[in-house]
Amino acid sequence: MSLHPALKTGVSLLAVVAVAGALPAAAKPRATSAESLRAQIAAEAQRLIDLQKQRYDADSAQKQAQIDALQSQVKDLAMQLKSMQDKQAATPPAPTVQQMAQAVTAAQPKPATTTTIKAGTTTIASSDGDFSIAFKGVFQMDSATYSQDKTLDPAVTARDLNSGTNFRRARLGVTGKLFHDFDYMILTDFGGA
Repeated sequence: MSLHPALKTGVSLLAVVAVAGALPAAAKPRATSAESLRAQIAAEAQRLIDLQKQRYDADSAQKQAQIDALQSQVKDLAMQLKSMQDKQAATPPAPTVQQMAQAVTAAQPKPATTTTIKAGTTTIASSDGDFSIAFKGVFQMDSATYSQDKTLDPAVTARDLNSGTNFRRARLGVTGKLFHDFDYMILTDFGGA
């Protein structure tokens, strides 16, 4: 068990008083009797105890004031926390990253048309696929060169063969879809074979 520092000081003072009472007769006059010395020691001890109580009471009053101040601060902080929690409960939660990404994606307008090129065919279609048009084209060209020598036998050169070029097939057209239910194809042939 440890003693309060002020109580230790009081015990030390009592020891000094007791030692002073036990000093040899030459150091102190013998006018006081053992009873009066005991009474003096008891009075000094009581005075010391009273001083210690006063000091302890002052320390405990100071500590009580600190405790009261800290309790007041805790109450203030608890009230601030409650008001912040009430504000937080009143405001809606912040959107998540996924919700923000969905909002951005939804806010972007869909393109009115899409353009694709598959197997050499260019196709333009509406974003919902209800309307489309694809461009088609087929070309076949024929070229011939004949060498007819005038010095040959007339049986060989009886026919006059023409050298030249022409399109056997020149087809241009479009195919597609109307209102998602109707397919169409327009094809023109410019060939001269």
